[in-house]
Amino acid sequence: MYERLLGTEVEIQVVARTRRQAEAAERAALDELERLSAVFNRFDPGSELSRWLARPGQQTPSAPSYRRCWC
Repeated sequence: MYERLLGTEVEIQVVARTRRQAEAAERAALDELERLSAVFNRFDPGSELSRWLARPGQQTPSAPSYRRCWC
């Protein structure tokens, strides 16, 4: 499967015992990529990274779970 995320294409290959497990693993991987895109997508003005870049030298609020990424 190919997905367009963060300006690139992503291929996910899943190996599982059942189709249901494979679909669940694929969905979990895509959900995580979407979450990361919401943080690091410089093309999305609402992303954490875009908000941070738009305010050089200023403190920018971010979600607690993302704070360790900026250090």
